[in-house]
Amino acid sequence: MIITIELCFCVNHVYAQPRTIELKYADSLVGSLTPGMEFREFYGNVQFKHGDVDVRSDFAKQYQIENKADLLGNVVITQRSLVLKSPKILYNGNTSVANASNGVSIKELETFLKADAGTYNTLTRIAEFDKNVFIEDDSAKIIADFIIHNRNDRRSNAFGNVWIAGKFTNALLRCDTLLNIPQENYSFAVGRPLLIQIDSTLYDIDSSMVTDDSTVVTFAEFRFDTLSVTADTMHAYRELYNERYVFRGNVEIIRDNIKAIASEAIFYKDEDCIILNGKPTIWYDSTQLYGDSLVIRLPGKELKSIESYGNAIAVSRNDTISTKRLDQIMGNKIIISIDSARVQNITGIGDAKSLYFFRDEEGESGADRRSTDTIKVVFNNGEAEDIIWLGMTFAEFFPETFVYGKEESYYLPLFQWKDEQPQSNVIDFPYERFAVSQKKY
Repeated sequence: MIITIELCFCVNHVYAQPRTIELKYADSLVGSLTPGMEFREFYGNVQFKHGDVDVRSDFAKQYQIENKADLLGNVVITQRSLVLKSPKILYNGNTSVANASNGVSIKELETFLKADAGTYNTLTRIAEFDKNVFIEDDSAKIIADFIIHNRNDRRSNAFGNVWIAGKFTNALLRCDTLLNIPQENYSFAVGRPLLIQIDSTLYDIDSSMVTDDSTVVTFAEFRFDTLSVTADTMHAYRELYNERYVFRGNVEIIRDNIKAIASEAIFYKDEDCIILNGKPTIWYDSTQLYGDSLVIRLPGKELKSIESYGNAIAVSRNDTISTKRLDQIMGNKIIISIDSARVQNITGIGDAKSLYFFRDEEGESGADRRSTDTIKVVFNNGEAEDIIWLGMTFAEFFPETFVYGKEESYYLPLFQWKDEQPQSNVIDFPYERFAVSQKKY
C-alpha cells in the first residue's frame, strides 16, 4: 500500500507577499472613520489581491490599519493551482495567514483536503487543519484529528486517530501519528499502528454433483482472509520493486487461523512474504512453531508455507485428553507446507529430532523419540498419515508404564509452549468519514 498525504505542488522558492491587502472590486462600500475603529465594509462580489493570492467573498470587513480582513460568505482563496474555500475566514495581511473556524477545504490538482477548522499561510505555504480532517489524492484517502502539510517539500504530519485507505490496494492503516516524506518514499507511524489487508481466494470444495446431462459440477467458494499486523512502530519504504513495511516492538500478526508474535516483522509486499525476528512464535491450528527467525510465504495472497530457521521446533497438541502429550519436531530448519488452507506436510531438516505420543483404541500407549537427518510428516485431510525418517536414524520407544505422569521428561531440548495467543483486533472503521465527496465543496 502506498501511503500519501500530499498536495501535489512544485515550488522552488517562497514568494514575499506585500504588506497591504489590495481591493480589486466590490459592488458597494460602507466605511467608518471613527478613531481607533477605522474599517471598510464591502458587499457583493468582493475581490482582494495579496501578492500571488486572489481572495473572493460575498462580504468583507477590512481593517486597513491592522491590515486584516474578515471575509464572509462563499470565501474563495486562490494561489496558483490551489483553491481554498470556507464560509468564513479571517485573513491577516501582515502574517499572510488565512484562518477558518467554520469549515474549510483545499483543492489542488488531484488532492482534496477538508476539516472543521484550519489555517493556511500563503507566505510559507504551510497548512494546519484541525478536527475531522479528511484528505483524498489519486492513491489514498486519509482521516485524522490534526494535520500539518508543507507544500514546499510536500511533507505531511498527521496526528490523532489516523486512518489511511489505499484506493488501489485492499489495505488499511490505523495509527496515532503518521509522518510522511514523499520525496524519500518513506512513512513512519507510531502509536500502535495497525495494518489491515483483506484478500479473497477461490477454493474448490471437495464435493461435486452430476447434472441430468451427465456434466460434473465441482463446487467452489471464495474465502476472505484478513491480515492484520500491529506493533509499536511502523516504517514504510516504497522503493521500486522493493516495497516493504518494517514493524518493530511487540509485533502481533493475525491471518485467518495463523497468529504470530515477534519483536520485529518485515512485510515484503512485492515478494508476498513476512519475516519475523526476535524470539518469534507462530500458531497454526493446533501447532506452534518457534525459531530464531520465521518466514510466512503468501504467493498470490494465499498461504503456502511457514518456515523456521535456527533452533527450530514445532510442537502440536494432537491429544485432546492429555494436555502434556505434545508431539514435537526439532531441526535446524522446519517447513510447514500448506495448500488450500490445509497442512500437507511438516519437514524438519538438519539434526532433526521427533517425539510422538501414541494412542490406540485402549488408550495411551507410550512414546517414540528419534534422531536423524530429515523428518517428514505427511498429512491427509488434516490428519498425520505417514512419518518418514531420512538418513541414519536413532530410535527409542518408551512403553506407557514409563511415560505416564512423566511426559515432560521426554520432551525435546528446545521445547516451548505458550497458551496466550494474540487476540483479534476490533476494527471500528469510520466508513462515514471516508464517504466525503469533493463535489460538495
